Amino acid sequence: MLHRPSGKGAAVSALAAVLEKLEGVRRSGEGYVAKCPCHDDKRPSLSLTEKDGKVLAHCHAGCDQRAVADALGLSDRSTVDLHYDYVDPDGVLLSRVVRKPGKKFRQCRPVLAGGWSWSVKGVQQVPYRLPQVLKAIEDGETIFIVEGEKDADNLARHGLVATCNAGGAGKWKECHAKWLKDANVTVLPDNDAPGRAHSEQVARSLQGIVSTVKVVELPGLREKGDVSDWLAQGHTVEELKQMVQSAPEWGMKAAGEKIDGARLLEEVEDFLGRFVAYPNDHGRIAHALWIAHAHMMDCWESTPRFAFLSPEPGSGKTRALEITETLVPRPVEAVNATPAYLFRKVSD
Repeated sequence: MLHRPSGKGAAVSALAAVLEKLEGVRRSGEGYVAKCPCHDDKRPSLSLTEKDGKVLAHCHAGCDQRAVADALGLSDRSTVDLHYDYVDPDGVLLSRVVRKPGKKFRQCRPVLAGGWSWSVKGVQQVPYRLPQVLKAIEDGETIFIVEGEKDADNLARHGLVATCNAGGAGKWKECHAKWLKDANVTVLPDNDAPGRAHSEQVARSLQGIVSTVKVVELPGLREKGDVSDWLAQGHTVEELKQMVQSAPEWGMKAAGEKIDGARLLEEVEDFLGRFVAYPNDHGRIAHALWIAHAHMMDCWESTPRFAFLSPEPGSGKTRALEITETLVPRPVEAVNATPAYLFRKVSD
């Protein structure tokens, strides 16, 4: 039973106001569960908690977070934090991605004493919706890899199995790839340079692990658009399945297909210029060429070093490295690394 504050002028919390709209409400740990308003919920699958006056809501059946927020009257995002849970194969919660108003993301983990820690250092990193992914691999279904949890949940609502990594583009690691052994995988990149670079990074990491991997770029997407935008344009799951069926495996060019290298370099250069301030145009061009050379390491016997040097704190050196990380294959962040460590990483 939900108890509302009593007394003249008493304020009703944001969570209490939301719970009054729902059915099947009951206590669960430090929060509540209820029947989700976005699907025919036989068993309560919507979890809700409140933190600092903001509502955390998540449908464990895979309903789109935006649809849930709309149904709960929180579509303005001013009082709602959305969250996405990362669990192990048995469904045990490992960590959580919290989407705050303004499309700001933070990661946290549960602690034994109760509550949350905003540090996920040492937490096992797994693909999103891992139990569903493992079941789909066992059943021979296609696994779609997208750039964010919103898109994975949206595809789930359309009857497909999808996953991603926490942190977005450039954060996919070998520890994610290992869970997809023998899977049939299709990567759906966002329509921008980081999205395409991310899809290449994911596909490369899956070589020798999965049965097949394809990268399918969706036609007609706006700049920075994703699969959710594509479906919102009126496209269907059947169209998507047909494109996947006819697409070549990654690394194999379709007949007559050519890559416009000049256009690709221009896109990378433009992307870099949006985030990094260079002393001159030559620096930006050199940065783009260095990124391109990183994708052809097997062709070189030696490689140039590209350094960001400035004695001024806050000048953007770290930001430049973060942007570079999204565009190069198999990035490794290392501080004061030993020669032995670097040798092992190069050998991997």
